[in-house]
Amino acid sequence: MGTAALEPPLGHHQQQQQQQSLVRPQSLQIPGAASKILVPEEFRCPISGEAMADPVIVASGQSYERACIQEWLAQGRSDCFKTKAKLEHTFLIPNVALKAAILNWSAVSGISSPEVVSSSRATDLVARKIVEEKNTAVAVAVAADGDGDGDGGGGQGHDRVALSSVRSSVPHPLDTNPRSLEEEDERSCATMDPRLVPDLVRRLSSSSSAGSKDQTLAASQVRQLAREGTFNRRTLCQADLLEALVALLQSRHKPLVIHSLAAILNLSLEVDNKLMIVRAGATPHLVHALRSSQAEIQEHAAGAIFSLALHEDNRLAIGVLGAIPPLIEILRPKRPRQQQPPSPRAQQDASMALYHLSLAQLNRGKMVKAGLVPILLSIAEEQGGGARHREEQGAGIQSSHDLASRCMCILSCLAASSDGRTALLEINGVRRLFALLRNERRNSPPSQGGDGDHDERELKEHVVAALVHLSNHNIRFKPLAAEAGGVEALVALVDSGAATSRAKEKIVTLLSILKDPPSGVNSPSFTSVGEPFFPRSYGGRRHGLGGGKAESSHF
Repeated sequence: MGTAALEPPLGHHQQQQQQQSLVRPQSLQIPGAASKILVPEEFRCPISGEAMADPVIVASGQSYERACIQEWLAQGRSDCFKTKAKLEHTFLIPNVALKAAILNWSAVSGISSPEVVSSSRATDLVARKIVEEKNTAVAVAVAADGDGDGDGGGGQGHDRVALSSVRSSVPHPLDTNPRSLEEEDERSCATMDPRLVPDLVRRLSSSSSAGSKDQTLAASQVRQLAREGTFNRRTLCQADLLEALVALLQSRHKPLVIHSLAAILNLSLEVDNKLMIVRAGATPHLVHALRSSQAEIQEHAAGAIFSLALHEDNRLAIGVLGAIPPLIEILRPKRPRQQQPPSPRAQQDASMALYHLSLAQLNRGKMVKAGLVPILLSIAEEQGGGARHREEQGAGIQSSHDLASRCMCILSCLAASSDGRTALLEINGVRRLFALLRNERRNSPPSQGGDGDHDERELKEHVVAALVHLSNHNIRFKPLAAEAGGVEALVALVDSGAATSRAKEKIVTLLSILKDPPSGVNSPSFTSVGEPFFPRSYGGRRHGLGGGKAESSHF
């Protein structure tokens, strides 16, 4: 037996810190011409991990890149990202000394000055941090559940209950798989032979009299191979094969178009492929396919657009190339009787595509001008639970409450822009949003529990988020909210237990803005929110953000 003493096992928090120290160095390395420059830890933004170009100080004393902390606060977060301390106020103070030190360090090190983080990139960075935070919460809950004394079948059942109780409330638009995607069967996955690619390209490009049949078979084979794992998707995504597939999207032979669309959709699942597909010229043909009267073609096209829009560098190009109007048309709740309505899968993927496209600032203006705001609000009002909810779930399709929640998420993002707020106010948005909080939706029976309740909670969270944005720099908001019974609706939401933790934080913001405390301010319903509704440190709208404007809303 050795004489070395055994160390006690690490706790969960210690394990997490150890893993982070292994994968994340204390100083960031920047490649240089002759050597690598180490960025001092104090110069790096805790959210982006990069040297700060516009550092600001929050109430906790921590410094952040301005765009990153603005986006963090725009989510309704009232805590310091790094320290988790509650912020007494949300004013941002420029850290002039730190900025000068960073610029001096850059000059001495012979590197260019740090670049300001764009609003869309800040949105993505914060969204990832929120997902990581939720995943950590799930891991902690599972680890704690595993330490219990349960055994046998009962213990396994308890595991399922624990997981459902900490189900992530990160909104659906953070999903990464289109609804129209064919599920990958891991048991049947086979690694393809790369030597097949030239033959597939030749067959896809065939111009013989029997070409259409052989092209269809080849497109079907690419579609199948692209389902079967990362290696296959990376191997197949070559310029000549993409060129051949894109050319086939113009075919009048519908089975050939369907297989080609599905192949592009499957290939787009690989992150590195998304940019290549857009650069291969697929977008205009996908936009054309969105207008198809055939459900399967429309579903694959919407799924592909959504998948491609997950890549930040594709969003502006997809918007410029005309994808927004047909995506909105798929979502439109009312259409002529003779026109067949889009399938639920196409609507789900269209909503997801619109959400991710809205993260590009220029696309938000296009969406507002195309009339998306009233459509989104109408869907949120008209879609609900009841019979349709149960029918869709039985068919393996997400509930209409799910679609309403996604549409409200897009609407809250558009409300972060001045054009979006104006469009909402023009359609009595304040009154209608407060009515949504009170379940005053048209033609919608109440949900019957299960996932519908979860979707309902998310729907109301996005409603509250949209109201927070409407209150930003808007002197009309307070009287409109008072006329709509806003304080009563917010208090009722807390009392009902239907408010998520993030919704409660936003409710605090709204009630602080409305200022006049209702009767019973000391009642349990108020204290259950977790902090005073009227903090002493309140000195203005929380989302004024020191004069800046929230550029996005990713809740």
